[in-house]
Amino acid sequence: MKDIVEFENFNHKFESIVKSDEWQKVEKLFNSKKTIYMFGNGGNMGVTDHAAVDMSRLTDKNVLCPGSGITATSIIGDNSFDVWFKVWLEQRFRTTDLKDTLVMAFSCSTNSDSSKSIMNALEYAVEQGVPAVLIAAVPKDDINPKITFVNQDTIYYHTSEVLSLALTYQLIHAAGFQCPTISKKARSRR
Repeated sequence: MKDIVEFENFNHKFESIVKSDEWQKVEKLFNSKKTIYMFGNGGNMGVTDHAAVDMSRLTDKNVLCPGSGITATSIIGDNSFDVWFKVWLEQRFRTTDLKDTLVMAFSCSTNSDSSKSIMNALEYAVEQGVPAVLIAAVPKDDINPKITFVNQDTIYYHTSEVLSLALTYQLIHAAGFQCPTISKKARSRR
């Protein structure tokens, strides 16, 4: 028998999250805002970069992610890794209607040194009166109650990252927009 990578009962995890009260709050926030800023470290940066493109093209929202290596290294070089997402948000917030804005972050290692950059940015957002969401693989110690927290309860980075991308498509769908099929033939299989 072929050894297959473990995805921790992916469908069950996805459905449990989507049915949770926390996720319902995330969907309402997403639906009510026009500008969404998203970010994450490592693989989650790839997830948010991809999601920002699809959310912007498939919805009526302006979704942005600091996916450029030039952006990251410039801000980190001038400041530090711990505050680079916060500095990026400060720059974006200069010309943004904050009443119509949401900040979302994705993380696997919520209690590590690398998560400081994410938490500093989320804290900054709520200080500015902007709703903030953290979607993470594992529980987060001492999270600000003003940050909506969704725990994926995963063991593997790959499960969390694939789940994160799937959840971004759920946001598109739940906001009443169409996630496209690959071909007309695929549509007829439903």
